[in-house]
Amino acid sequence: MSYAMKLVKDATTIEFDPAQGNIAPVILDVSHHRAASGKNLSYKWWKKLRWEVPLDRFSKADADQINTWWEALATLTFYPDLINSPATTYSVLLKNDVAPVSEMQPATFATHYTGILILEET
Repeated sequence: MSYAMKLVKDATTIEFDPAQGNIAPVILDVSHHRAASGKNLSYKWWKKLRWEVPLDRFSKADADQINTWWEALATLTFYPDLINSPATTYSVLLKNDVAPVSEMQPATFATHYTGILILEET
């Protein structure tokens, strides 16, 4: 089975397919100023990529590993497209406000987990 995405930290690797709805907006830090002459000026200070990746039916081991990385504020290597561009990587942090992967409901899916990874380029 081929997976579309991968997260790596040291020797630990998690490969996965995102659920539908994966988005990758760009975050820009831009400031706008008006000069004394009336001219509008814009300054782009930095640009970062941010991915919001929905996950579905994750194993308990993978869920625990991702949540451990999130708690430790670990810098990860992210492969966003293993199929078309397997050599493209980004250094990312998990930027979720709460634990990224939680248990699925109902109880019949007690061994599978779901969540949304919010990954931001460092």
